[in-house]
Amino acid sequence: MPIFSKKHSILFISKYFVDPGSVTVGKGFVFNGFEAIAYTADTLADVLKRTRSLFKGNIRIVLSEELVYTAGLTFPIGTSLTRTSVAHAVEETIPEDLRTTEWDFQTLRYAKKQETATEILVQAAVIESKFFRILKQAFEAVSFPVESIVSESYALAKLAAGQEGVVLLVARNRTGGLLCAVENGFVIATRIKRDEITPSDAETFLSFIVEHTTKKVQKIIFSYFSEENLKAFQKLSADGYELIREDYNPLIGAALNNTTGQDAEVLNLNAFLLHKRAFRFRRFFKKLLALRLYNF
Repeated sequence: MPIFSKKHSILFISKYFVDPGSVTVGKGFVFNGFEAIAYTADTLADVLKRTRSLFKGNIRIVLSEELVYTAGLTFPIGTSLTRTSVAHAVEETIPEDLRTTEWDFQTLRYAKKQETATEILVQAAVIESKFFRILKQAFEAVSFPVESIVSESYALAKLAAGQEGVVLLVARNRTGGLLCAVENGFVIATRIKRDEITPSDAETFLSFIVEHTTKKVQKIIFSYFSEENLKAFQKLSADGYELIREDYNPLIGAALNNTTGQDAEVLNLNAFLLHKRAFRFRRFFKKLLALRLYNF
């Protein structure tokens, strides 16, 4: 193990299961997974308490794409972006009232030369409001040191950040699958499948990308597909796409995510927890100040 390796504790939360794991990042990655735990809205707090005992320190969370919306937005270069202005754009894209849930955005600028940049890329994520209420209630019931919360597609995009051009990720998971178009670690668009992903699904999504983004996909990466599974998609190779089979673990992607920096530079959906901690600190400080004044 490299001397300067770092170990991250991570949970993948889907609609009915919590999958705990740890990722040690050094020159490479070492992943250690634990048995998945089923949960309901009433038992999530107890499950979080059980998983807490597996780890030391802060915990990163990846939310299954069925529990969160991830959107890629573009603004003209020079636009003065505020949380309010981004919120308006997000609500035009995502069917959620942002006042009823938690959301965040990350501002990215990609250009070979700064003077050629024509747009600002903004990555936005919104927790589905019904699940947000369940998650918030669970966090209020159990002490849980969360370092960051990101979406499944955002974590997967981190793993594909080294790929050139626009890449389509076709990822199988416990509940079905996810189609995700990414570029330079930026999520362009996603589509959830609650059953097996078919070649028709991939073709339809590829057409959607071309029609709505003017982007052209060059590579398709199939995650957790066997050679046998991949045979059904060979027509895509004949259509000019490079097909790659490589397992992308979103927990490893979450370990690569930068969690420090200015607010607009970091995507992190645990803002409501940070607000809660800040409130507790202010309340503690007021009590301490009152005590000192009384003693004086």
